Formats: sequence, C-alpha cells, structure tokens
Amino acid sequence: CVHNYVARRHRVQLYKIPRDPTIARRWLDACGYGHIQVSPSTASFKVCRQHFTPNDFEGLGLLKPDAVPSLFTVHSRSLMTKQDSN
Repeated sequence: CVHNYVARRHRVQLYKIPRDPTIARRWLDACGYGHIQVSPSTASFKVCRQHFTPNDFEGLGLLKPDAVPSLFTVHSRSLMTKQDSN
C-alpha cells in the first residue's frame, strides 16, 4: 500500500512492484500513478494483499506473474489522491 504503516500494523502481506517494466506500468496505472515513470525508484513501491483478487494468487500468498492490483475502495483511492497532492 501507499501507506505501508497501515499494512504493517494489521500484518497484511505486501508485494513489491514487479521488475518487468510492462507489468510494473500496469501496477502503477491501476494504483492511480499513471504519471510516474517506471524507474529504479519505483522498485520500492509495495501493494498490500487486499488489493488483489483470490484469482491473482497461486497457492498461499504467491502472486501469479501477470497479477495486477484491482481492488480499491473509495477510502484507498482517497489516500492515493492525498499522497499525489503532497
């Protein structure tokens, strides 16, 4: 999540943005960061498990290689908007 402290506090699994630039681009777009270029600095971005569907996983906690975060609440979108404006 953009707000890693929330994920850590609730012990939610975090997933780093993929190294593949095409999939990384899809993650950034899905998370509302279409304006950010894929770069070495985006490698530190993380998204929590709650933004993925059960079909995005292979077994326990292993994301499929083509998984893209797709579950966002109004609250998570508002947090992203606040992060963008800072």
